[in-house]
Amino acid sequence: MTNFGITTTRVGNVVDTRWRAFAHGEDTARPGQIATADFAAYVGLVNPGYIPSGVAVTRTSAGEIKPFLGETADPGNTLYGFISDDEGVPAEGDYQTVAILRHGGINPNYLPVADQRPLVTAEATAQFIITEV
Repeated sequence: MTNFGITTTRVGNVVDTRWRAFAHGEDTARPGQIATADFAAYVGLVNPGYIPSGVAVTRTSAGEIKPFLGETADPGNTLYGFISDDEGVPAEGDYQTVAILRHGGINPNYLPVADQRPLVTAEATAQFIITEV
């Protein structure tokens, strides 16, 4: 007899994009390039070998994309956006090209880097709507 039961199988990496409160802005993410060494502390938070989607970033005066540490820790370090790649970015090689969410709805409760949650909430700008729904 044939078994018509439902079988669920997980393939690939965990995808958790609950930090994006809604889809607005996803289609207009901007490309950017990151030095993987700058993001080493975040590798493996969600998937082994990957920098997770949802890491908040800043843009330096030289145009480099770096992790967002907040104005207090690094004067002039303002919120630029979020790495926005469903599975995350492979932490391979010296540089990776990433999509950066520049505006949209953010739920900081689900950001993968716990230390960035209060910083993002405090840094709310017109570019991002901070929600906790």
